[in-house]
Amino acid sequence: MGLKIVKVAKGDSEVLKNLMSMYLHDMSEFADFLKLSPDGSYKYHNLHFYWEKEELSAFFIIKDSKIIGFILSNLRPFIPEDCDISIQEFFILKKFRGKGYGLLAASMFFRKFPGRYFIAQLVNNKPAIEFWHSVYRALQLEYEEREEIESGAKILTQRFAI
Repeated sequence: MGLKIVKVAKGDSEVLKNLMSMYLHDMSEFADFLKLSPDGSYKYHNLHFYWEKEELSAFFIIKDSKIIGFILSNLRPFIPEDCDISIQEFFILKKFRGKGYGLLAASMFFRKFPGRYFIAQLVNNKPAIEFWHSVYRALQLEYEEREEIESGAKILTQRFAI
């Protein structure tokens, strides 16, 4: 498939910012708190921290030399104490969805970064929940799932180990 995961260099922060606006546009269907900025884009506040704090990392998902998505991951202290790593945000451009690239990217990421994982979705974001459940089934991962409240939003969390 020619897929790889590459850490986003600071010089590519504008590319990630543009992709993030598309991701947040998609998420706005499920999150009333996401609002369009006056310039017509969605902003991910504090994205700059992904180049300033070593516990935060951004990766492009690349297929045949073209960016098709991204992964943002966090380490402690930005995640629950009982976990080592989280996938904070995961995005595949719409034209590449449903073709197995998300599963492959998640699988590659897990192999590259083993540990105790924490992943969360908004409770009403059924497509994201279905995606992650399909990843866990395909990779035969046993996970613990529960509903929680984060910043006033209902989320569904999964914890598992790789």
